[in-house]
Amino acid sequence: MMDQSGSDWHLMNSSHNASSTHIPSLSICPHEVPNSTYYLKQLLQLQEKTAMFSLFVVLCSLTCLIYVLEIVSILRNKMHIMRRIRMVMLLSLYPVYSSLALLAVVVPRAAPLLDLVANVYFAITLWHFLQLMLMYYGGEKKMIETFSSTAVSMQVPPVCCLFFCMRKFTLEKKQLHRMKLGAIQFLIFRPVLLVLSMILWVEDKYEYVDDITGQMRPFKSASTYIALVNMITTLLAMWPLIIIFRASLQRLSHFHIRGKFVVFQLVMICGSLQDAILTQVANFNFLDCTPYLPVKSRALEIHHLAIIAEMFVLSVAALGVYWRYIRENIPLDFHHPSNSESLSGEGDFDSPDSNGNDEVAVGYSSLENGYGVIRFR
Repeated sequence: MMDQSGSDWHLMNSSHNASSTHIPSLSICPHEVPNSTYYLKQLLQLQEKTAMFSLFVVLCSLTCLIYVLEIVSILRNKMHIMRRIRMVMLLSLYPVYSSLALLAVVVPRAAPLLDLVANVYFAITLWHFLQLMLMYYGGEKKMIETFSSTAVSMQVPPVCCLFFCMRKFTLEKKQLHRMKLGAIQFLIFRPVLLVLSMILWVEDKYEYVDDITGQMRPFKSASTYIALVNMITTLLAMWPLIIIFRASLQRLSHFHIRGKFVVFQLVMICGSLQDAILTQVANFNFLDCTPYLPVKSRALEIHHLAIIAEMFVLSVAALGVYWRYIRENIPLDFHHPSNSESLSGEGDFDSPDSNGNDEVAVGYSSLENGYGVIRFR
C-alpha cells in the first residue's frame, strides 16, 4: 500500500515537473524589455495574439483613412487658410496618437519616449484649439468686447469648488493673456520634459529597477516624477481653456463648440489619465507580467492597444462634430438662423458674406455621395 501511494506521488510529481519545463511560469518575469524582433516573433507564434494585433492594425489604418478624407474635404471648401490649419492640426490628433500607439506596441522599448512625443503633440493641438476659439469670436479684441459686461467663473474643472476664494472676474486683456500663458507653459515644458527623458533614457536612469528582485521602484524612478510634472502642466493648461469654454457655451453654440471640446478633452483623458492609472497599477505590481514582457511593459501594451481603439471611435465622433452635411442644393446666400450675429473678425479667419453668413461651398462631397452643401464650423 505504501509502495503504491509512493509510486503515485512520484508519478504526479514527475508529470508536474515535466509540464513545468514546457510551460513557462508567469511568476518569472523578464528583467529587460525585449526588442521588436523578438517581441514580434513571440507574438506571431500565438494565433489569438496575431488576430488581435491585426485587428488593431486595421483600426489604426481606418483612423488614418478618415483623416485623409477630412483633409480632402477641407481643401475642397472655401475657408480662410488659418482656420484650415487649425482644423487640420486638431483633426490630426487622432491618427497621430493611433500611429504612435501602434508603433509603441511593435517597439516596446521605445514606448515611453513615444508617449512623450504624443504628449508634445497634444500640447501643440491645445494651443491650436485655443486659437480656434478666439477666431470664432473674431479675435482677442472682439472676445474681450463680448465679455465686457459678463462675469466669468474660475470654479471649473479641474479646480471646481476646491478654492472658494476664487471669485468671478471680468475678462480683460490682462486676464486673457494670463490664460494664454497656461497654454504657452504647456508648449514649453512638454518638449523640455521630452529632452530630459531622452537623456535619462540614454543614461539608463529613466527607471530604477532593483537588481535583486528585478522589480521597479516607483519612488526611486525619474519616470514617476516626470509623469507628475506632466500631469501638473496639463492641468494648468486645461484650466484656462475650460474657463473660456464654459463661458462660450451659449455664444459659440452655433459652432458646435461643446462637441469639439468634448472629443478633444477625451483625448487628454485617454492619453494621460489612463496612462497614469495603468502606470501606477504596474508600479505597485498589481498586474501580472508575460513570459516576454515585464509588468511595466505589459501595462504600456494594454494602454496603447486601448488608445488605438479609442482614437478610432473619437475620430468618427470628430468627423460628425466638425461637419454638417446639408443634402439640399442651397444657394450661397442661404441665411442660417444660427448665423444671425455678425462674426466679423480682425482678418485672421474667414469673414462672413454681406448677409452675415458663413462661407459655404456648393459641390461634390468626398464624405458622402451626392451634390449638396458642406458647412465647416
